[in-house]
Amino acid sequence: MKRVFPLFFSFLLLIGVLIPQFGFSAEVVKIGTINPMTGVLALAGQETLRGIEIAAAMQNKRGGVQGKQIVLVKGDSQTLKTAVTEAERLISVEGIKLFAGEYSSSRAKAATAVSEKYGCIYLVDVALADDITSRGFKYVFQAMGRAYLWGSDGAKFIAEEAAPKLGRKPNELRVALAHEDSDFGTSISAAFVQKAMEYHMKIVATEPYSASAVDLSSLILRLKQANPDILILTPYIRDGILFLSQARDAGLSPKVILCPGGVLSNQVFNDKLGDDMNYVLVTSSASLDVKKEAFKPEAWAALQEFIEQYKKEHKQDPPQDAYHGFNGAWLFFHFVLPRSKSLDPDDVEKTLRNLTLEPGESVTTFGYKFAPLGHSNPGTNLIGYPNIFQWQKGSINHCVYPKKFASSELMLPMPAWGQRSMK
Repeated sequence: MKRVFPLFFSFLLLIGVLIPQFGFSAEVVKIGTINPMTGVLALAGQETLRGIEIAAAMQNKRGGVQGKQIVLVKGDSQTLKTAVTEAERLISVEGIKLFAGEYSSSRAKAATAVSEKYGCIYLVDVALADDITSRGFKYVFQAMGRAYLWGSDGAKFIAEEAAPKLGRKPNELRVALAHEDSDFGTSISAAFVQKAMEYHMKIVATEPYSASAVDLSSLILRLKQANPDILILTPYIRDGILFLSQARDAGLSPKVILCPGGVLSNQVFNDKLGDDMNYVLVTSSASLDVKKEAFKPEAWAALQEFIEQYKKEHKQDPPQDAYHGFNGAWLFFHFVLPRSKSLDPDDVEKTLRNLTLEPGESVTTFGYKFAPLGHSNPGTNLIGYPNIFQWQKGSINHCVYPKKFASSELMLPMPAWGQRSMK
């Protein structure tokens, strides 16, 4: 027995040395992340999660948060119903008090109603719909801003950047809109129209449709008859591929196609449509093809670390959905939780509410400042202004707006289908 106790004590000392050396911690903080892992939105949801996972791993390498390693507890929001049941499960069974995630606006709205009921913080990473934060909730925050900023910024871009390229004044532009009819597509399109009216653009058609539609040919025919110069398209992935394929077949060929919701940035569109994706414009919060001098050195280093880690793990460049998931999670894990008095939701809420990060201070070209309680959208990021990218030479990695961040030149007007090769 005299020999056993010293050996046991030495073993405990060895564990104490090895745990910090290999990045393990006796204490963890569990953070819930709910995204569509299966179903029609699975591709985007999975990429969002990849970005969140890398943010967690990067912060754990830096010591975690308040001496605790981040452990992600995952849920699948395949449908609105499962968004609710997964939020309930993570809170009541897993004991989750802090959430970061959700690609889908309608699912975010459903899940955050549950988290608010239990007094849990929910940082919505990606979803944009205005009504996520229009309900006056205390514990819900929207990292990328809301649809109003994305839609209105798209209209401003069309008026001030695209119109001159077409040799037109904004009030001479004929604009048509097509969008999937959930909170996501509806709110972004409404914001675009509101801003476009300030420039006196002519709205010649507005066509909502179900993202589960299997045929959009009649809708596309109506759009073609409206003869727009500009098409504002806000789809999800499956219906976006269907729309563009049938638009090509029907010869709907406007001079500008802009996707203010970011979805058309996904590589699958180039895989399906090839050169015909060239010239298409996409709004996004990703930091692709942006100027290094727009960022603080620490932020630029973190951004490059994310890119390299994604490439190492997934053998490809990160798509914009992965950037979006990473952006919000890095804000939460690196800037918010370490600064909070504690990890109690009320302390984290105060930290978020009082946080201000300037553009380039985090890994985004935009900054963070969350609206106070009493605002029409409390918890939304008031300065979450996106960038605009253009497909060129088979790549979406061409930032064309705003010019202070952009490294690529805007190329318009868009040639007709079959004539968009860029060699």
